[in-house]
Amino acid sequence: MNKVSNRFYHIDLLEVIAMLFVIIYHSMMYPSDFINDKTEISYLGYYLSAILSTCVPLFFFANGYLLLNKSFDLRKHIFKIVRFIVIAVVWGIIDLSMILYITNETLSVSEFIKTVWKWDIHYGINVFWYLGALVCIYLLYPLIKIAYDNNKQIFIFFLGICAILTFGNTLLNHLVSCGLYLVGYSSKVYNANFLNMFNVFKGIYGYAFVYFCIEGVIKYKENYIKEWISKKKNIFIVSIVIVISSGILSITGILLSNIADKRWDLVWNGYSTIPTLINVICIYMLCLVYKARNERLRTIIKIISTSTLGIYVIHMIFIKATYNSIVEIIIACSFIEKVIINVFYAICILMICTIITQIMKKYHY
Repeated sequence: MNKVSNRFYHIDLLEVIAMLFVIIYHSMMYPSDFINDKTEISYLGYYLSAILSTCVPLFFFANGYLLLNKSFDLRKHIFKIVRFIVIAVVWGIIDLSMILYITNETLSVSEFIKTVWKWDIHYGINVFWYLGALVCIYLLYPLIKIAYDNNKQIFIFFLGICAILTFGNTLLNHLVSCGLYLVGYSSKVYNANFLNMFNVFKGIYGYAFVYFCIEGVIKYKENYIKEWISKKKNIFIVSIVIVISSGILSITGILLSNIADKRWDLVWNGYSTIPTLINVICIYMLCLVYKARNERLRTIIKIISTSTLGIYVIHMIFIKATYNSIVEIIIACSFIEKVIINVFYAICILMICTIITQIMKKYHY
């Protein structure tokens, strides 16, 4: 079998989309704060940001797709866990140092250490939460892999329990918050742990396990899905599902924003929602249509896909260095122009970071 058929090119494309969405989210230039700017444009911008909630979940999905379908080596796996921890700490220090230099800010030694340890959102290094969540998955992965390979019932049981304790708990909170608000009984956004001490996944980004493991169920029907999605009418149906699902997430966000009187972040808060899970599966299905026939395009997508970890850890440096200048230039642009510029800007950051990552790989940095 040739090399082309051995590679999951649809997963390459999925990872490129995920990375592009991450950069667009971290560099959002179009209006979406309808709480402070009650215009139709802000509501539209808020709706458009709903699809970005798939960004990091797509990475978890891709990791599950690749790992669950390959042989397991415990020694290599332990090395990978240690590697991710080292990358998170070392690049957290490098990113914070660069961002402080760019923004002309200073921190004491104790403040610097505290900022890195807590992945402070103010400096943009909170993006490393993804590596922390990945380490949590990898710590349990040997057990997940054994269940996946040898006992599908246990694997599906684990996936189902994880989904109930994370997505189910989030759904209950949203139903209670929105329901009580609509009947005029309460104006509070609930974030309760309904199962209290019995919820083993609370506090460790447990929803990441669902995205990681759900591929194990979808894989059983992948050939059928490929055949089904190859028809144009079904591509249209899946696209409409994304539009509707994003709308449901947006409406939920609007209600919760009005309750709290501040913009509810559709992306960060959307990771553990059912609409985002649906959109992740739909994007995966659409990526299956990708045939990787154009060699040049296939090569570019492959290079970006194999560079996503490097891009992820350095992209905030370039955003911090250029974002304010771009925003000042486009402040008078129309909404559509801002969206287009934001996407183009994200593509430029993506390509620059890809080149730098490839250089670092070449010199084994």
